[in-house]
Order: sequence, then C-alpha cells, then structure tokens
Amino acid sequence: KTQDLPDRGLPEKSLGEPAPVPRDDCGSIRVTKEGSKALAIGFALAVMVAAIPLLAYILDVLRVIIHETGHTLTAWALGYPTIPQMRSGGGLSLSLSRPKLMVLILFFVLGKLLYDAFRKNRLRAVVTTGAALYLLVAFTDLRFLLITSMGHLAEIIVGSVFFYRAISGKAILHPAERPLYAMVGFFVFGANYVFVGRLLGGSDAESEYREGFEGQTHDLVRI
Repeated sequence: KTQDLPDRGLPEKSLGEPAPVPRDDCGSIRVTKEGSKALAIGFALAVMVAAIPLLAYILDVLRVIIHETGHTLTAWALGYPTIPQMRSGGGLSLSLSRPKLMVLILFFVLGKLLYDAFRKNRLRAVVTTGAALYLLVAFTDLRFLLITSMGHLAEIIVGSVFFYRAISGKAILHPAERPLYAMVGFFVFGANYVFVGRLLGGSDAESEYREGFEGQTHDLVRI
C-alpha cells in the first residue's frame, strides 16, 4: 500500500539556481547589505593578511600566478609557446619563437570561426571585426605590447571579478566565499597600488625595477 507524502512547502525554485544579481534602475549592480558586509570583512582580512608575513607571502604567490598566467595565455593565443616559471622573488614566462605550425593553427581557427558565422548567419559583423582586430595585433608589434601588458592587466581583471562576486554573490557556493573574494581583491589591488607608489616615489625601487629579474626586463620598462 502506498501513502502520499505530505507537502513540505518546498519552493518551486531549484535550490541550486543562482539568485539574480541586484541592480538599480539604471542597470548598475546595487551593493546590498550583504555585499557591503562582505567588502568590509574582506578589507579587514586583507589588512590582517598584509600584516602577517607568511599569509602575505601566500597571497602574493597567488598574485604572481595570476600575473604570469596572463602573460602565458596571451602568448599562446598569439601563437607563442610559453612556459610560466616560479622563481624565488617572483615569476617568469619564457616564450619560444612562434613556429609556422602555430601560425597555421591560428589561421585554421580564424577560418573556422568565420565560416561558421557566415554559414549560420549569426554575429557575422562581430566575428569579422574580431578576426580583423586579432590579425592586426597578432602580426604587428602590438602583439608584444599586449603580451607584456597582460601580466598586470590579468591581476586587475581577476581582482575585479573577485570584487564582483563579493558584491553580487554571483557564482558562489557558500556565503563565506564573498568576504574571501573581497579579501583577495583588496590584496591584489593593494599590492599594485603599493608597487606603483614605490616606483613613483623616487626611491631605490625604481632603479631596482629597471635592473630586471633573472636577466629579464620587467613589464613596465618594456612598455
């Protein structure tokens, strides 16, 4: 004999469905009470981490990984096989010369994207414009500028994404992640702020930076 289970009053919305991002009348992300709390806790945690050398070192290693990943992914996307390396005191991304095989692969991928866009009549203008800009960068000296710039830009992008997750609560599994994302975001931006401040302060940091690292010229010197 079967027996109907009682209605538990469960919401129709799936528990795994993400909550909508709060926005104001202009469409901008609205900082809720939970978002402000996450930012405040994250800032306090970032200050505490920065004051403890071991914790600061751990987060700085994460920042260096983000930095070198930006160089590496950009270089590979432009056809340069690149290997990131962690060294004592920093990181390096060692790029090889661009082989002809990589150039053929790049043209094949671009051709496939253009073919699909025109065959399906979808986003033709966007894909064509993107392909033209890519070729302009990939086969001019702009490629070196982009690869060099994407170290610090990667830090800014990732830090901004972390702030977005902390403020909006988007793409998180547990509420405790929000202040942690904010902490890393504050640490990354704070490290860059201190770095730029030291370079502009006229101290010995500028001369040390110009000397390079492990025989390699630093990013801002190249730019």
